[in-house]
Amino acid sequence: MNHELIVLKTKLSRGIKVNKSRLKALQAGVEGEAKFREFVLAQKLDHLLWIDDYWVQIEESPKRQADFILILPYEWLVIDVKNYHTSFEYREGKCYSNGWPEPMDNIIALAQNRNQLLQRIANDITQNITVRSALVFINENCHVTQDNTPCDIELIPRTKLRIFLEKFRATKPVHQWLADKTFEHLNKYHCEYGFPFCGLKPEEFSVVKKGILCGDCGSYHMEISKLFVKCLNCSKKESKRDVVHRHAIQLRYLFYDNPQMLTVKNLVALMGGEIPQRIVRMHMYNLFKVVNRGSASYYPIDLSRKSQLKLIKR
Repeated sequence: MNHELIVLKTKLSRGIKVNKSRLKALQAGVEGEAKFREFVLAQKLDHLLWIDDYWVQIEESPKRQADFILILPYEWLVIDVKNYHTSFEYREGKCYSNGWPEPMDNIIALAQNRNQLLQRIANDITQNITVRSALVFINENCHVTQDNTPCDIELIPRTKLRIFLEKFRATKPVHQWLADKTFEHLNKYHCEYGFPFCGLKPEEFSVVKKGILCGDCGSYHMEISKLFVKCLNCSKKESKRDVVHRHAIQLRYLFYDNPQMLTVKNLVALMGGEIPQRIVRMHMYNLFKVVNRGSASYYPIDLSRKSQLKLIKR
């Protein structure tokens, strides 16, 4: 789950201006990672131990991310997926997109720095594990080239991804003791999402567009009955409980750094007063843990940026 993407999409749906370039880049990244998962499943590699979306920090080091880590008996293969629509070239130790050089912290340098951190973690388990990397360019329109400059990170265009993955099909998964040890050490250095979020300030609540928002089509044109809410645009039908739950999560994301904003009063206002306060209060009491009582009560839904280690599963 990409929390930053959810925050931006939620703000956009509520009439708040966002950085659309950043939103587009995040959406492309999520789509690219989803395509890679499809390749893994298609090649029947889900019997192996894959770690999904891992953030690492050791002491005061910068936070670094790995899209995927394939845990093998003597190797950690770190895979970064890029959904570039442009050409990519690695020449004389530098990265170029559409012929233009990337910044000093280009993707090769970032991956090398991240691998050094992961190698330190692997060495704590056993000295027999080697960390290596591959950059997968998942977009079919991305043309990838490189010169003869030595590079310790393999560049994999989409056209060669199937062949790249096939060689792991006969690989046996790691023993359970090693898997447990790996999780223990990776969890020790697993950190929160490394980019700052742009949640709203409490005083900005007045500029948020109000009303019940359809979870499927994004329409605000709803029909409210005794038990259900129906979208007049796409005909999606939800219980009032589900609507309250969905909008509570939305309000929490809008004010990411201000959990005290999730009150019954604010939630009723966000939904345009279309569901009575007593109904909203009843569902919120049953759905979430409440802090304080009376007018000072709020619902601090945990949206921790530090997710649990995830696996690719069929």
